[in-house]
Amino acid sequence: KHSWDNLLIEALLVPFWFHPGLYFARQAIKLNHEFIADEAALQVTPLAQYKSLLLMMMLPGQSFGLASSLNFSLTKKRFEMMKRQTTNPTKWMKMLFVLPVLTAMVYIFSEKVTAQAEVEKESGVVVKKVESLKENEIQIRFRADGKIEVDGQIIEVEQLAELIDSGNNENMTARISAYPGVEMGFVADVQEVLRGKDIRRVVYQSQTTSEQDSKEEDEKAEFYRNAVILIEDENMEYTHKTYYQLTEKEKIGLFGPMRPSAKSYPDPTLFESWKDKETFALWIDGVVSANEKLEDFEASDFVFFYQSSVKSNARSERFPQPYQVHLYSDSYYDLRFGPNSEGRRPRTNRDTITLTQRMVTWNHDISRNPDPNTAFLQKNARYEKLRKSGKTFNQNEIEELNQLYRELNEEYTKSSDKRKKSLKQPIPPETKTESQIPISTNSVSPQTSLSTYHELNGAYQLKLNESRLFAKKSELEIEKLFEMFTILQDQHMFLSFEDKRIVQRPTFPYVQLEQDGNMIFKRLEDLTEEERKILRC
Repeated sequence: KHSWDNLLIEALLVPFWFHPGLYFARQAIKLNHEFIADEAALQVTPLAQYKSLLLMMMLPGQSFGLASSLNFSLTKKRFEMMKRQTTNPTKWMKMLFVLPVLTAMVYIFSEKVTAQAEVEKESGVVVKKVESLKENEIQIRFRADGKIEVDGQIIEVEQLAELIDSGNNENMTARISAYPGVEMGFVADVQEVLRGKDIRRVVYQSQTTSEQDSKEEDEKAEFYRNAVILIEDENMEYTHKTYYQLTEKEKIGLFGPMRPSAKSYPDPTLFESWKDKETFALWIDGVVSANEKLEDFEASDFVFFYQSSVKSNARSERFPQPYQVHLYSDSYYDLRFGPNSEGRRPRTNRDTITLTQRMVTWNHDISRNPDPNTAFLQKNARYEKLRKSGKTFNQNEIEELNQLYRELNEEYTKSSDKRKKSLKQPIPPETKTESQIPISTNSVSPQTSLSTYHELNGAYQLKLNESRLFAKKSELEIEKLFEMFTILQDQHMFLSFEDKRIVQRPTFPYVQLEQDGNMIFKRLEDLTEEERKILRC
């Protein structure tokens, strides 16, 4: 395999031609190859004969770039190496000399750190460091739903930095594993957080077939064994399934039973610092409480707490403090983490869980009691099903379709930019009425179709300009106009190519915009410059 050594060093010299160490390494590698070859050759060839053979090969003019040339000054050293004999006792003496040196180096340069709970003051704020349960290790598991499990606790990626800050992250080791289906960008986000907290010791390990995964799967199956699970499809229709009927991808959306958090009793000094209302926002048993209320309690009255920092851009007018503290009494701790708590109680057939297409899990039946976004998507799905049906609509169906579109469009327009990302912008309807069924050209002449279009267009223009100078049209009049426009637009579509060149394509001169919190209709020519900029017209 000596050719691979030569090729490797030559390949490194291509980009790093300027590095002098590589040239010394190349020479050392080739010389070492010759030492090995000499040792093998001397097993079958006498020493004097082998030296003579080498001298005969040292002819001028030979140069092989990737081979070990014999024409360099170290040939003499090869001859010296052939005569050298290294006995086994000498090798053992060298090994015995190295061992005490290594032992001394380990002893001198190693440092023993004992994990302990301590209280530090930083900028006048008392922060308690939490002892690591596994010798300053943190277990991070990536989930396909965009969340991570940290030591069994399911959190968002944004919360990881605060969780690390609450512990002793000095010399901390992060052990990382992942469920199937995790995107690399998600992994990169977590790695960026770890680098920001100066956690350099990272161990990647496989968890897909471990005994721990098998145990967690059994716990999850028992937890949801009797539950009713609804699966939402892209058309906002819902299918009932049991846990054992779910696919592996669908199971990812279900969280297993909550693991009980170990009790943590607040330190008296830390407890006193929480009375500072300028620094800490306080919750006692899940209820927002004034900091002065701590005067009625002792530190021993609480069996669990957690404290987190709040970034400046996440603080509100109600809670401007840089820290938040949650305190749990014994009864509230049992309510939240006890065996009968909501997070640990096995689900029954009275529990309905909905798994949506948006990777959001609801602990109730949202098909009957939806949130505002789901209600919008359900209505839009019903509208799209009717719009794409391809059927011929009667007048009542046209009115229903137009009404659905107006309601959806109005709600979408009023929504914030952030909410619009969770919704779907409604598509205007293109309806075909019973009076617009294409008529055979064998029985009706193009002139008859054109006269029908002129008749409809005349009625539309008359209605459009009715009371133009005296009053604004009501919302009901606008709706009627839009229905006439839709019919006229469809009629234009059925004209022949020659007829379309004669007539003008129908237009709808009104636009919908918001004014003083209300939706109004306004003609294009009546728009102000500011309104034109908003509508980009």
